[in-house]
Amino acid sequence: MTESSKSAKVPVLTRIQNELKAPKSQFNSFGKYKYRNAEDIMQGVKPLLLKYGASLYIEEDMAVIADRIVIVEKVMYEDEDGTKQIKGHAPVSQHKGMSDEQAWGAAASYASKYALGKLFLLDDSQDADMMPPQRRTGYQRGQTPQQKQLHDQASAVMDEVADIKHKAETTIVDSSGTSLLDLCKQSKQEGGKGPAHQRIEAWIAENPELSISKHKFIKRIGELNIV
Repeated sequence: MTESSKSAKVPVLTRIQNELKAPKSQFNSFGKYKYRNAEDIMQGVKPLLLKYGASLYIEEDMAVIADRIVIVEKVMYEDEDGTKQIKGHAPVSQHKGMSDEQAWGAAASYASKYALGKLFLLDDSQDADMMPPQRRTGYQRGQTPQQKQLHDQASAVMDEVADIKHKAETTIVDSSGTSLLDLCKQSKQEGGKGPAHQRIEAWIAENPELSISKHKFIKRIGELNIV
């Protein structure tokens, strides 16, 4: 063994990912397959967080994607090596016999499970051996195609929101150091016709070749309700 391999430090998160045991203790009687939920993952990871002095936090938010309410669960992980943030999304789908609280709770639980699964590299596929042959298809993630489509749409939109917000925060529009995001917020408060709007128009006019792309960028900020 070389000296470099001896001194190589394994990150705490990698240790947790390798040691975590989160068995699929739940059973879907309709689909005839086993699966794990967010509670199963949390039960398995808590002792490891204590063992390695790591912390895990979950914040909940919501968004409207394609006229559907989508729950957004942000999992924030921290240890001595640094921090990581992972998001999971799930549409609120109210099925027959479900109350509003149950529908929201189910969406939040799935979104949390999805984010935790990505963070800790857990296989979220259904156990094919537990499924009847006619149900052993390539799509085995515990979602209907419609749910997957909504999840993918939500993920794409939330990624776009984060990207555009970052660009707006880091775009300085004048010598005073004001960011484009701050000006957009001020313009909205002024009803879109005050001094802030005039400063945005001046920034757009600075470079006629980029005016169209700047207008589109400003429009997208409004469409995504970033401010």
